[in-house]
Amino acid sequence: MTDDDEARQLADARAQREALNELPGRLDAVEDRLSSAEQALEHFAELVTEADIRTPFHWPDVPDDETRAELWAGLVEWIEKVIVPWHPAAAKMLAPCWWQHRTTVGLLTDAWVAWIGDYRSREAKHNAGVEWRNTALPLLTEGLKDTLSTCRNEREHRDDVPVGDMTATVPRGPELPSLLLG
Repeated sequence: MTDDDEARQLADARAQREALNELPGRLDAVEDRLSSAEQALEHFAELVTEADIRTPFHWPDVPDDETRAELWAGLVEWIEKVIVPWHPAAAKMLAPCWWQHRTTVGLLTDAWVAWIGDYRSREAKHNAGVEWRNTALPLLTEGLKDTLSTCRNEREHRDDVPVGDMTATVPRGPELPSLLLG
């Protein structure tokens, strides 16, 4: 082995030692990035859980207007995107004034919360959708049939609260139905 070969090997060994000495710092940086990514993922999971999974609630108990408006928007969206296109028998029972009936809003809210628990919860069992279809959906359909029959058939309200115009549109935003307040 020549002096040049030895010098090259020595230089290679030094370069490898330097690379090895830098390795803990690099590993720390990777670990920090992984930790940050894990924290972000956990935070995202909490946000999704908070946004999608709701426990049963009673509208008058909702603490503030902002939360009430957010929940109302979720209920209306669920009716439009789930009930109307996917469950025509229940949708057929809805009268245009459904939102003006306290009992109907309660039925829809309970079915919505149950649907969220069965279709959006990480803890939902594999047969939760079947349970919702066999339990909550028939109860909702029958309840809507009973509470809105007069409005569908006679175009006239027969409810326990003062109501407005049959042709009024579902409120969205700050002008939520007063019946939500109790």
